[in-house]
Amino acid sequence: MITLDLLRVALRWVHLTAAVVWIGGTFFYLLALRPSVDAAEKTAGWSKLRQGVEQRFHEIVQVCIWTFFISGGILTYDRLTSVNPGLDYIVVLVLKVLLVIWMVYISSGLRRSSARKPIGGPRQDVPAAQSVLRRLRSPVVQVAIIGSVVLLLADVLKVIAENALRSP
Repeated sequence: MITLDLLRVALRWVHLTAAVVWIGGTFFYLLALRPSVDAAEKTAGWSKLRQGVEQRFHEIVQVCIWTFFISGGILTYDRLTSVNPGLDYIVVLVLKVLLVIWMVYISSGLRRSSARKPIGGPRQDVPAAQSVLRRLRSPVVQVAIIGSVVLLLADVLKVIAENALRSP
């Protein structure tokens, strides 16, 4: 029994690490790296660096996606066969899986897109509200937002499962 518990802990750790690297990496890219490179490109021509960073980050995201799906599938099977969490658990789980699939779809579109659209500061000729909407349409911003919701739903699932274990 202890070996099975250790395996569950290891799988949860791998699953969480994949999620943190993917979502945390997206936030780092969006909030720190991309604005810095955008500013540097204006003065020093850093396009080769941008291409290298985007290629490497894409490779890391691909590993995280596969790790996330494999470990998530095993953990979901384990949870559903070890406890009867109820309909609310299933609804939240389906929503979480659909959001992750949407994130993967958006991420794969980022890779196929050859022309990256900058999300730098608002242009002078665009009203502020349109600038915000333009930024929210950015695939990288969408992945960051959806990823944050997925992490929230993971906590909701944990609470639902813990409550199911406590009830008779």
